[in-house]
Parts: sequence; C-alpha cells; structure tokens
Amino acid sequence: TSIRLTKDNYLSWSAALEIGITSRGCLPYITGEKPTPSKTDPRWATWALEDTQVK
Repeated sequence: TSIRLTKDNYLSWSAALEIGITSRGCLPYITGEKPTPSKTDPRWATWALEDTQVK
C-alpha cells in the first residue's frame, strides 16, 4: 500500500493493507489458516516461498 501508517490513520491503513493482502491470496498465511505442510510434502517448497513473500 502507498498509505504510510501514522497515529492518525490506522483504520484507513489497515483497510488498505487487508485489501492488498487478500487480493494477493496471502491472508491465510497471516491468519494461520494455511497450514504448514511437512518438509517431505511436495507442496512444502511452494508454501515456503509464498510464506516468505508475505513476511
């Protein structure tokens, strides 16, 4: 988001951030709804890459 967080704009900042995160399909990584597959699971590499991008 291009909105810079200040003490006066938390509501608009958080709304813009949530829209951006949700539109990229990243919200489950932040909320913990996207479970971490085991490292032996073929999906682990994709999960790790996407999880890193969210951080």
